[in-house]
Amino acid sequence: MSDIKAPRRWVKGDSRVAKHLSISVMTVSRWSGRPDMKFPKPVIINKTKFYDLEQIDDWVAEHAGRELDTTGIDQARRIKEEKRRVKGAAEKSATEAM
Repeated sequence: MSDIKAPRRWVKGDSRVAKHLSISVMTVSRWSGRPDMKFPKPVIINKTKFYDLEQIDDWVAEHAGRELDTTGIDQARRIKEEKRRVKGAAEKSATEAM
């Protein structure tokens, strides 16, 4: 049997990668900007990004089922809840003072 490989599938730009993965373009941009994510790098030709979909699919398969690092999200949620609690307490004491 021969070692014939299927031709690579290249897509142009973050928007096509986003469509391929059913995610937002902003998510592709964030993943690309985070070295710890090790998201596949595009090939840039004349300021245009081209992504190898085989690399993208391999990356997704490698990361499927992994726990996401939600430390920042959890921290933001706790801060928001604390602000809401403090605001509610302040409003309650203001109403009781009347």
